[in-house]
Amino acid sequence: MRPTLLIALVSMLAPSAATAAPFTWVVTGTIISASLNDAGPYAALLPVGQNYTWSITMESSAADVNPSPTCGQYSPITAMTFNSGSLSLAAMPGPGGQDAFVGAGTAAGCDVPAGAARIRSDFGSNAPGLFLSLSFLVSGNSDALPLVSFLPGATVDFFYPQLPTSFLSNTAIRHASATITAVPEPAGALLAMLGLAAHRRRRSASRKIVPPEQPHTRIVD
Repeated sequence: MRPTLLIALVSMLAPSAATAAPFTWVVTGTIISASLNDAGPYAALLPVGQNYTWSITMESSAADVNPSPTCGQYSPITAMTFNSGSLSLAAMPGPGGQDAFVGAGTAAGCDVPAGAARIRSDFGSNAPGLFLSLSFLVSGNSDALPLVSFLPGATVDFFYPQLPTSFLSNTAIRHASATITAVPEPAGALLAMLGLAAHRRRRSASRKIVPPEQPHTRIVD
């Protein structure tokens, strides 16, 4: 591939600071605990010990609507899917059904402490009453929306109406472990494929067998 063509392809796929750039996290884990005496609508669908996969696509250019430099507040989610056992959901949540907070500095007045972040959303009419919340730690001291920079120890909580209603709470909570994996962006994937292809071409070229030079035949009259 010609260098100029490669540069053109990468420039088209690589996100720039001035343009919107979606990114996706795949959150996986296991439900490890549940509210006592819960018989809510999702209790049987989200049993303790069951694994889940939650895919979240977000927009990196989502605006920070909190003016405080120590608290970022966003509505970045554009699409989600969720699968656990027989429960399979998909949604494109609007701003009213989601939020994301990132704490920095003193995190005064923020919904999360400094160095922590939380992203939560519902699935609208696809799963009435069900609300998912992802909590995790972030590296650095910024209230910017993290793209791939997060630390181990994330958790997910599932909230939904509890039945029967308890005098302590009318919300059931299922708690789960969580591992966040950032899906590679298109430009990174393209460069990886091109690098692998170039490596294979070099190996193929080094293995080519050069035929021996044929001896000259002298013809005598």
